[in-house]
Amino acid sequence: MTDSTSTEGFRLHGRVFAMLVPAMILLDQITKILIRVKLPFDDRGRAARHKIIDGFFNIVHAENPGAAWGILGDSQYRMLFFTVVTLVAFVLIIGYFRQLRAHDRVLSYALAFVFAGATGNFIDRLLYRSVTDFLQFYASGDVGVWIKSTFGSRYWPAFNVADICINVGVGLFIFHVLFLEKKLEARYAAEAEAAGAAE
Repeated sequence: MTDSTSTEGFRLHGRVFAMLVPAMILLDQITKILIRVKLPFDDRGRAARHKIIDGFFNIVHAENPGAAWGILGDSQYRMLFFTVVTLVAFVLIIGYFRQLRAHDRVLSYALAFVFAGATGNFIDRLLYRSVTDFLQFYASGDVGVWIKSTFGSRYWPAFNVADICINVGVGLFIFHVLFLEKKLEARYAAEAEAAGAAE
């Protein structure tokens, strides 16, 4: 990899990171604030719910003190666990990001989305000791009955914008590994060989 290729990659991916990460964090936090304000818990502490598509999709106000699907929700060490895991993830993502080359565009978006999502949920844990979720899909009718009998509930665990970012990022990462990585390595090898021949 030449210095010019490295510099070009850093400039390109740095712009992606600088624009995408703050925008996604802002969107995540604004939507969560709106949910807390517009759908407060009732006097009994029950979650508020607003039907959007009957039998399929609700907007809810759910607070998750744990990880995905409530994992570690009752653990007294959950804040320490999440803090350590999140900080380690930040260091790894930034370190990986700094090594991206000019043509690693999909990978740059993947890392930026994961970083934004992890930051959005980490802000919740620091400020509120729980993560606000509000997007809830569920099944009704015979399908709902079958899903409930099979999995114990017809409701998919509620999630938020930060969770979407993380899943999009992971999906892009998998796409990069499965379909782009070998092609890009061949391209970089060809460019390096051409640069060496030109010297």
